[in-house]
Amino acid sequence: MKLLFPFVIVILILSGCGTLYVPTINVMKIHGQLNHKSAMNIFSKRLKIGKHINMCGSSGGFAFDNSSKPKLNGDILEMQAYKRGDFIKGDKYYKTYKKEYYNKEINLTKITRIDLYTKRTYPTRLDSCFDTNDYRGNRKSANDIALVFWIGTLERFTIRIPEKDADNFLAVTKYIFPEAKILLAKR
Repeated sequence: MKLLFPFVIVILILSGCGTLYVPTINVMKIHGQLNHKSAMNIFSKRLKIGKHINMCGSSGGFAFDNSSKPKLNGDILEMQAYKRGDFIKGDKYYKTYKKEYYNKEINLTKITRIDLYTKRTYPTRLDSCFDTNDYRGNRKSANDIALVFWIGTLERFTIRIPEKDADNFLAVTKYIFPEAKILLAKR
């Protein structure tokens, strides 16, 4: 019985995570031309494009405040975030909570998993880390990919990239997070 338990855990993990991403030749060529400074500059520029980034955590975690711009300070991502605070008003069907703002720091070295969504594998059900326009049936732009960076078990942030920039950003991602597993998300 003791030998069966780890085997079952491994099977469950492998069946739910997706397929490991294998970089294309073009991604590896771009990757080979990067240095730490250029990779961090490209990553930082993508973070400043507010409409393409969505940060979120568990329901009691955090949400990114779109009115502020995230910035990189070394390997630390700094941003203005908020969490659901005290209950203000509401009834059985509609409840209102105030937002409690605070500074959020994310250590990029803690990221060990990145989920890659393509135009065919975007979510079909509600996920707090995607905008309502991201769902496969509602998508305004079908020509982009999304990378979901897992900070921990429940906290993550999503960066959406136009498909034409995908190879460049995937090379940067592989460079900055060499130990992180990049998984192709399942449908």
